[in-house]
Amino acid sequence: MAPYCITKHGVEAFSDALRREMRPWNVSVSVIEPGGYRTNLLDPEVRLKQSEALWNNLSDQMKHEYGEKAFRLCTYLYM
Repeated sequence: MAPYCITKHGVEAFSDALRREMRPWNVSVSVIEPGGYRTNLLDPEVRLKQSEALWNNLSDQMKHEYGEKAFRLCTYLYM
């Protein structure tokens, strides 16, 4: 969710700054934010598959550093 959240906030912050900077020229800046919309972004099955694919592509050294127990704990949250 971090990339989604930071991107959304970035658009809001940029728009707010632009709105303030353009005010002297009577230029309005608006942001239209849609409400909730069902996507695969939070689908537990999709997230689990993505996490497993990332884990399977890690080197043995990285798997050792992260630890499979920690990985399994994180993926448990998607279920």
